Amino acid sequence: KGKVKKPIVTKQLKYLKTWGTDGTIFRSRNSGESVEDYNKVYLKPHYYDPSNSSPNGLKELSKVKGIEVQLCMNELTDSKGKTVKTRVFTSRIYSRILNSKYE
Repeated sequence: KGKVKKPIVTKQLKYLKTWGTDGTIFRSRNSGESVEDYNKVYLKPHYYDPSNSSPNGLKELSKVKGIEVQLCMNELTDSKGKTVKTRVFTSRIYSRILNSKYE
């Protein structure tokens, strides 16, 4: 009633990233696989980047068949406003949703 509503997301949002993917439904990281190997060897070829260094990497925009959106929020702060805990949310939208009209 007459009060100004303040958007919470702008204060808590750390970053928002969007990538194009080849529409692959990604597997989870294996127990013996390091995070660095999982990202470089398995994930990198599937993400769109015009200068993708992977030999079979996704370099053409026309081959993008999915989107990944990653949102990072500062979930908990201390009394001085310093971030104590952040949480990352990842959502993937695949080609069957993007191109459902044509499938």
